[in-house]
Amino acid sequence: MINISTIVLSSYLLNACTTTSTSRPPLIHTNSSPPSVTTTQFTRIKHLSAGLQKAFSVPMHTANRLSPIIIQSADRHGISPFLIAAMIQQESSYRSSVVSSAGAVGLTQVMPQYWQNKCNGDLYNEHINIQCGSFILSKYNEQAGNWSKALAYYNVGPYGYQSNSRMRQQGLKYAKSVEQHHKNLINALNAKPAVVNEIQNPQIYFYNKPIAQ
Repeated sequence: MINISTIVLSSYLLNACTTTSTSRPPLIHTNSSPPSVTTTQFTRIKHLSAGLQKAFSVPMHTANRLSPIIIQSADRHGISPFLIAAMIQQESSYRSSVVSSAGAVGLTQVMPQYWQNKCNGDLYNEHINIQCGSFILSKYNEQAGNWSKALAYYNVGPYGYQSNSRMRQQGLKYAKSVEQHHKNLINALNAKPAVVNEIQNPQIYFYNKPIAQ
């Protein structure tokens, strides 16, 4: 008997990972087109989808739709897929249409007034939003030198982190919350090293140092 969830996931994979840059404008400093889906990528996406459903209670159709985008964005920007997945949980609880009181939009809660010129297209589009959030976090990591501090920058901005002790503590609290979501996601996969490493991609480093002070 054919597994219906496999058919659904395959459909989302095809739609998410074969779209050209014409219909989904790429971020600057990114490859011009997404890679094709390999057997290894399909396995990574399948496991990540299962983890999202178990750790964060994301509906199956949502997890299947977003997992290939998360994997693709992570590989493109050199970020652990677990970090992006955890950040989305913290920012929006996987609600793509959410808007904050400050005007941040979408899954990764991007501020259009600061990033629209760097992230072409509709920030309510899930693919564009995740790509944009990944791009921002990657840039912050280059500035901060580690992922935990980059997360704090993502929350309060580099200037807020450096100039205001209260904002700095808010950013560090945010980073710890994302780290906890990351741990929950790992635990949802039953902490199987082979599965975790396969999803994460051994070439991508995810922070395991104490939260930066």
